[in-house]
Amino acid sequence: MVESQGSEQVLVAGPLFLDVVMGPLGHAPGGAANQAVALARLGARAALASYVGEDAAGALVRGMLAQEGVRLDALEAVERQSVTVSLALDGDRAMTSFGTEEFPPLRGPAPAALLTDLRGLAANAEAVGRWRREGTWVLADCGWDPTERWDQGDLGALALADVFTPNEAEALAYTRAGTVEEAAARLAGMCPMCVVTRGAAGALAVAPGLRAAVPAPPVAATDTTGAGDVFSAALAWALLRGRGVRGALVFAVHAAALSTTRRGGASAAPALDEVEGFLAERGAAPGE
Repeated sequence: MVESQGSEQVLVAGPLFLDVVMGPLGHAPGGAANQAVALARLGARAALASYVGEDAAGALVRGMLAQEGVRLDALEAVERQSVTVSLALDGDRAMTSFGTEEFPPLRGPAPAALLTDLRGLAANAEAVGRWRREGTWVLADCGWDPTERWDQGDLGALALADVFTPNEAEALAYTRAGTVEEAAARLAGMCPMCVVTRGAAGALAVAPGLRAAVPAPPVAATDTTGAGDVFSAALAWALLRGRGVRGALVFAVHAAALSTTRRGGASAAPALDEVEGFLAERGAAPGE
């Protein structure tokens, strides 16, 4: 695995929302900011490439990101801030959004690492290809397909990724496979490693000559909003620091599980000492 020093920038690229969480009422930066905040809380030098509003809601989002230590250099201003309202109740959640899911074209010097989704890779193939030649390590999320066609042509962008992290439903939908193991194996043939998240069942990583399955620790989940983003951010952080695949999986599933015990997306992301304390409580060494 590529190792990144803490001073090197990890860029997250994706849409940015002001998340308004109901029950109880709260607010936080959302969308791609979930990963950026999670990375910053783990100690990474995280930056966010997104559109941010010039209105009061956008100013609120900027302030919260700055307070979290997320770098704002790659943000581009638009008239209105996109907003998502979510409600978590009895283990389920509902959301409604206003605004855009677009984000700016990627430009500038190569970061140490990039986190984005398949759409972001496809739309920025030239820039990402150049960055990778300059040493950028890339983790790609899936991104939900609102058409639910799950066009396998979308997977061509995986040629630009080092790690792909779909959830179980996305992996099965894209591959039409009968099992998650089969789906992960097919996807691992398109990029160096596929890591399928399975909620309470943990995560499965498949790469040539490697198969690692890690269960999630049992927790009393309050809100699963953003848990997948916390997982991806924690996985990237651990892999970039050379913790090894199994150790990175253990770290990521514990970080994601811990986030579900709190409400919200970015606001639920745990700090490094919290994750390592949780690992210790569960009898798992941080680098395991």
